[in-house]
Amino acid sequence: MKATLIDFNTKKEINAPGTYIYCPEMGQKEPAHQIKAHLGYSGKWILYTTLELKGQGIKADGTDSKGNNRYKVTDRAFNKLETLYSIAFESFLD
Repeated sequence: MKATLIDFNTKKEINAPGTYIYCPEMGQKEPAHQIKAHLGYSGKWILYTTLELKGQGIKADGTDSKGNNRYKVTDRAFNKLETLYSIAFESFLD
């Protein structure tokens, strides 16, 4: 069964997987998502999710304080994941 995702900015359902960028400094709220992402200092993507991810280029890196799984992911693996899941990416103005 597939979950229904809703974008809180537009109040519309998110049916398609992909990367959804939002900027809290501009008053945008975090969209509904299955994975939260940001770029790490090493150039790899850092992902937080309740899902269990496996595959080439995906390395488990413990859990965060909320109990979400943390993963370090290469660009190639991230490109594959964004075709399968909805991903929220927080963008800052600085």
